[in-house]
This record gives sequence, structure tokens and C-alpha cells, in this order.
Amino acid sequence: MKEEIKIVAIDYSDFSDVMKAITDKYEAILLDTGLSYIQCAKFKEESEAVGFSFEYGLDAEPFNFHIINKQLANLSEAKHQWEILVDVPVNDNEETDGKFLDFPIGTDVNEIWHWFEENYNVSVAKDLMGL
Repeated sequence: MKEEIKIVAIDYSDFSDVMKAITDKYEAILLDTGLSYIQCAKFKEESEAVGFSFEYGLDAEPFNFHIINKQLANLSEAKHQWEILVDVPVNDNEETDGKFLDFPIGTDVNEIWHWFEENYNVSVAKDLMGL
């Protein structure tokens, strides 16, 4: 017996920063000229590459946004935040000399690395540093 997959629609506020950037890009096109069917297909392809998807009809109007791969969505968001973190200066004591998200200046980088692993369920060494 085939297991039924339940799709739970989500709002923009529930999107990762990566998915918001993708959505914002295509929303600008939609507001400017409208989305073509081909552009909507490309939008869906980019969304699925970061763990999200949606439906659309012949009118090329996206609807029913949902997460299709939570692990991939977490990993893509972790990589996005990691790219931001690598630009934050670190002192000789391995503490941040700049602000990162809600972490205050002077936060030990190991604390931030543990936060990545707990928050996104990733391995900093393997998934983000490629070690």
C-alpha cells in the first residue's frame, strides 16, 4: 500500500532566507511583467534545489508553497548563514569581533558552531567546512 504524502502549505514568513531570496526574485518579475510558464518552472526548480516546492497552473501563478525536504532546506539555510559568518572578524581568542545574527560581539566561535549544529541539524566540519 502506497503511503500518502501530506502537503502542508506554508507562508512566506516560514521560508528560509534562501527561499525568500528566490521568491523575491520571481515576485519582482511577476509584478513587472508577470511570470511565464517557463519562468514558473524555473522558479519551481530553484525552490526544489533548496528543499521547497509549490504548485502552479497554466496561468503560471504559484500557490501551495510547502517544504519537500526539511534536511535540504536546513542545509541550504545553514550554508547561507555560514557564508555570512565567515565574513565576521575573529580575534586571537577565537571570539567574534563583529556581530552575527543575535550573537553579541565577543561570542566564542565554538558557541556559534554548536548553534549551527543544533539549529540546522548539520555538521559544521562536514557539511559547512567540507572537512
